[in-house]
Order: sequence, then structure tokens, then C-alpha cells
Amino acid sequence: MTRFRALLATALVLLLFSACSSKKNGNGESSNSGSSYFSEKITLKYLRGFSIGYHGSYATVDVRDPFDSTKLLKRYILIDRTKPTPTGLPQGIVVKVPVEKSACFYGLTVNEMARLGVNQTVTGVAEPQYVKDGLVQAGLKQGKVVDLGEVAQANVERIIEANPEILVVSPISGGSLNKIEQTGVPLVYDCSYLENTPLARAEWIKFIALFFKKEALANKMFDSVDARYCRVAKIARASKSHRPTVFTEKKFGQVWYTPGGRSYMARFLEDAGADYIWKDDKSTGSLPLSFESVLAKASNADYWIIKTNTPYVYTYAHLEKEFGLYSSFKAFKEGSIVSCDTGRVPYYEDGYLEPDVILSDMVSIFHPELLPGYIPKYFKMLAR
Repeated sequence: MTRFRALLATALVLLLFSACSSKKNGNGESSNSGSSYFSEKITLKYLRGFSIGYHGSYATVDVRDPFDSTKLLKRYILIDRTKPTPTGLPQGIVVKVPVEKSACFYGLTVNEMARLGVNQTVTGVAEPQYVKDGLVQAGLKQGKVVDLGEVAQANVERIIEANPEILVVSPISGGSLNKIEQTGVPLVYDCSYLENTPLARAEWIKFIALFFKKEALANKMFDSVDARYCRVAKIARASKSHRPTVFTEKKFGQVWYTPGGRSYMARFLEDAGADYIWKDDKSTGSLPLSFESVLAKASNADYWIIKTNTPYVYTYAHLEKEFGLYSSFKAFKEGSIVSCDTGRVPYYEDGYLEPDVILSDMVSIFHPELLPGYIPKYFKMLAR
């Protein structure tokens, strides 16, 4: 028994801390699934936010409550749209697949659909100014795609006008969700933003794929991203060069929100061969800090990563004008600030789906000798 417990503990450690493990989770298929409509099945490797069950004529997709992982947020019952509804289905939201008409609250979802080749199903989007997809933008201009308004206060009448079979939202989409549910439009909850590793977030494309019968394509696409990410992480891990110290973000008002030591960004920095200043912190969310506490801990850090979004090319002068004491950091003085200009590169639309590219960007900056000739896409040195 003691030996078994030791082996179990070792397995758990490997499961939790390996960025590129071969973990598969909860695709429990029932024993009566001989003639399954779902011949192509999703396999899950990193994410924890949902699980899949295959049961012959239907599949169940269980989305966990992001605020209490012991509870179920929603269960979706996926059935073949070309056949009569099977009898004896469990409780849940029945969705006929492949979905033919969809609506989205976020540009990221539209991009996932575009990559899966199903963006032609989109009949409504919220906050279209953040949607970069050409087909959807053309649909908006032609009146084929409905502007659903702001996410926090989505227009219920417009959602009814869009007449989607599903509306993809998140648990923090605002107070209008209850009203929308009353219309009978199935709300599909995408909780990818709560995963705390880059590969787990990217893997949520498989969640969207389930509703469009694009399982094989999603598996193939993610496997490619996974392989590239792990290859670059392995290169960085094997390097004997100095691991530069790094801190991130800027202050917002009187508070500086920095990623926790077990967060999505912290994992990126670890895999990129960097030494995150708050790596010993145990939280997965953001840490609300004062400027003074950040300066005390990060004043001599080698690199500083920020995100910008301005109509002009953002420089050190603009940063110092925002807050003069930013110039107190070593990274400012030595020209070692790394920037992601989210107004010019699709970080929020594509970045989550391309963690391999973001990781390569970081490795090329922190350890340029490891990726000679590489041209960064999202993160670059801030202009002087």
C-alpha cells in the first residue's frame, strides 16, 4: 500500500506540473456505444473545464462551474440533427449538431469558428468592433449578421432576430444572460479564460468543434500547436543560459494587477526560460499590488512585459509620461521593455489559439541564440 501511495503521489505531481504531458481526461464512453453517431471523438489532454461522454446516439458535454469545480454549470446533450430525438436522454440542454446558425459574444469565438471553417454559421455577434473576421464583417454590412450590442447589456430583441441555435457566452458575460435564457436560446458557456496554462486555454477550440461536428479537425489542429509548443519549451528548458528575471503589466489607477505565480502568463514565462518575479506565489489569478511593492520587488528585473493599445506607436516617452516613476525600473533604463501592441496584432483574437507562437516570441527575446532568425508576431521590444 505504501508503494502504491508513493506511485500515486508521483503521478499526481507529474500531472500537475508537466507543461507538455500526455494527459487524457474524462471521455468516458458507455458500453452500448457500438454504432455511434460520433465516430470522430474529441480527446482531451490539458484542460479541466469540461468533459465529454459518448453514448452511441448522443454525447454529453459537462461544463464545470468555474467558481466551484465540484458543481456542474451546464450539461449539453448533442444529437444528430438529421434523425429523430433519441429516447431516454439525461437532463440537459439538447443541441442538434452540426449547428447551422450560431451567435457569439466574443471575437475569439468567431476566430475559433473561422479556423474550423464554420464562421458562415454566425448570424449575430456582440461588440462587432472587436471582431476581425472578414466574412462576419461583410455579413454585418449586408445585414446578414446582427449586431447584438454590448456584452454586458446584450439586446435580447436582436438575439431573437438573429435566431441562433446556440449563443456562445462566458460566465462573466453580464446580467443579461438570465433574460436571454428565458427566450429559449441555448447558452453555450465557454470558460477557456479560466484555464491557467497556455495549452489548456488553446485546447478549448475542441469545445466549439463539438457543436459543429469538427472533432477530427480540432484534434489535428491542437495536436500541431501542442507539438510546436512543447518543442520550443524543450529547447528553452535544455538551455544552460541565464534565466532573465521578468515582471509584467502596468498600474491601473492606484493598483498594479500582476499575474499570480500559477497563472497563464506565469506558465508562459517559465516555459520560455525566464524567472518570473512572483513565481513563488500560489495563486492562479491576478495579484492587486501597490506601485511601491512592485518597485521594491522588480526594480532590478531584467525584462518588463506590457500590453499597449494606442493609435500611435507607443514608446518609452509615452510610458514615462503616463507615470514618471516607471523610469525607476532597471528594464526601463536599459531598454529591456517588451510590448504587445494589441491594437495592431490580434493578441486577444488569435493569441490564445497560438500559444506556440507567443512562446516562440518570448524565447526569441529572452534567449535569441535559441531561435536564430525568428521574427516575433505578438511580443516585441518596445520602441525607443
